[in-house]
Amino acid sequence: MQPVSLDVLVSASLPWAKEVIKNKILPIIESSVRNYLIDVHAARFLNKNLERFLSNVKGQCSLVNTLAFQNTPVELLDIYEPMSIYYDNEKKPYTCLIKDNADLLDNFNHILITDSAGMGKSTLMKRIALDCIANKEYIPIYIELRRAKDYDFALQVKHQLGLGEDISDNCLKKIPFIYLFDGIDEIPQQLKSKIVNLLSTFANNFSESKIIITSRHDNFLSELHGFSRFKINPLETNQAYDLLRRYDGRGPISSQLIKGLRLENGHNLNEFLSTPLYVSLLFCAYKFKPIIPRKRELFYSQVFDALYESHDLTKELGYVREKFSKLDSTDFHQVLRRLGFWCLKDGGKIEFTKDDLQITLQNIISKIPGISTSPSLFIQDLIETVPLFVKEGAIIRWSHKSLMEYFAAMFICRDTKERQKEILTRLYYSPESIRHRNLFSLCADIDYSSFRSSIIKCLLLDLKSSYEELKNETAQFNCDTIKTKAEISLAGNSIIYLFDKDKENELLNDFFKGDLRAFNELSENGSHIITTITGVANHWLVIARESTIKSDILSILKSRKPSYFHKTHRFFNTDPELESNIMMEVGKQPEVKFNLTLDSLKDINKDKEIRLIESLLSFENTPQIKYDSALFELEQINCDESNGINQLLDGF
Repeated sequence: MQPVSLDVLVSASLPWAKEVIKNKILPIIESSVRNYLIDVHAARFLNKNLERFLSNVKGQCSLVNTLAFQNTPVELLDIYEPMSIYYDNEKKPYTCLIKDNADLLDNFNHILITDSAGMGKSTLMKRIALDCIANKEYIPIYIELRRAKDYDFALQVKHQLGLGEDISDNCLKKIPFIYLFDGIDEIPQQLKSKIVNLLSTFANNFSESKIIITSRHDNFLSELHGFSRFKINPLETNQAYDLLRRYDGRGPISSQLIKGLRLENGHNLNEFLSTPLYVSLLFCAYKFKPIIPRKRELFYSQVFDALYESHDLTKELGYVREKFSKLDSTDFHQVLRRLGFWCLKDGGKIEFTKDDLQITLQNIISKIPGISTSPSLFIQDLIETVPLFVKEGAIIRWSHKSLMEYFAAMFICRDTKERQKEILTRLYYSPESIRHRNLFSLCADIDYSSFRSSIIKCLLLDLKSSYEELKNETAQFNCDTIKTKAEISLAGNSIIYLFDKDKENELLNDFFKGDLRAFNELSENGSHIITTITGVANHWLVIARESTIKSDILSILKSRKPSYFHKTHRFFNTDPELESNIMMEVGKQPEVKFNLTLDSLKDINKDKEIRLIESLLSFENTPQIKYDSALFELEQINCDESNGINQLLDGF
């Protein structure tokens, strides 16, 4: 794959920028603000700023750094495998393949794309920007939210474009801009609440403008009302193979790797092949060592080894670049583990100025006995010889947030020793625990024994505590029903609505439009809300659940102990028994609401009502553990929290 520089792509973008300025921006400004461009110097200044900003946007969106090429920039279109996003609305389901002439913007104004780490959100945004440029209908304004300022976004856009504050918002609205805001989850934690509120205000003010926002699942997303909420479809196996072929131009590495993957026949690899980040990590790792890793931890470990030991292809065979820091791979990894945890502790920080990074590294390195190196030389390695970081102007950042989380997880599981369980437990009970879902998944891969005897134990104790509270304070004496109440409350509070399909309902229409303000009571603690809308016989079923880390921990436990869990989707949408139960409980009411908190469940004393609620919740994907199985697992943990280690050490 031929590397390319940002400067070259920015220069190549200048003719497009000039054409857009001449034909689409200046005519609107001139017609809206009398005499704005009479001053020759002012007009020249504006032109220069517009050219600079727009050519930078196109250049930046044309380029991608990927670990498949050790963070050497390549053109996005050379390696982009078309991905699709879907709007999970059963009344009007919609899927869009993001490639040339995608019709996404014909159907929606305000779009929120959320998904987990490594699903390619930023790549999708850049591809949408390039499609807009090619179609010449919209002009992309691409803003990485980690660099956004905490003041009015319309004003920020004007400043970026070189427009004076005397240019009204109405003038800005007339210009066919599409606003692409990338990465709510990467906003510094201390600014996030304010910036998300500013985004919400901007979206309300620019209601007719095209706006797309991306994020991992984040507590603050509930503030964005009126956005159509999309997710990214996982890569299918054939798409993952096509992506691997793009990485080496259908060469021998991808052919051999794909052959090996087919022989594996999907053994624990489907999750990795469905995620673009892991496909690129797999290619990077396999180039270095032709072994297919089966765990997240092994993916990252093999990638680090590949980057550290990477051969300089311009030199003789087997030549490995000498490290500026003179550190071997073990010491280099140790410094990175501490840096990763420092970033995690600092609110998930992923970018620095060079001075800030030097100060941080100096503090870290000075406290590690036996390691002595210059922070500036270590930084040079991070950018050049072990390219886990990317330099963008004056900013130096982790090439991907999940790399920081991997090294932080390794620090917790390898370096904290007797404090490991304490740290994991503190993260579990943290109000911001949902931000650490990828970290928890990595920790479970790295050291499941400690994860089980800390995090999973906490989860099971929470379930037991809920059961005891319900048993002591409810008028219900049926133990099985009390167990069910405890099970369905474990993952977080939820609200269920049932709407008669034959009756028009304004609230239901709001839900279909993505307006979730009716569920604000679930987000009073800053929680992210997960919604499910589906048809059940003659009713629309709407489920909103408070997204907590507990649902992720349940998924981790389920992957190892599936027999502990109830089956999901225990009923079909057209199940006559379920429809009969609905009619018995709600009759012909046009709208019924179940508000499910631990306290409200104490007041539900009818077994049939609880069974109906449990049946309805089965249409949502949150795993529901069986209470008796949870007690059995808790007993197993309590019998031997060391997972056999103490027994092995007996008599030593």
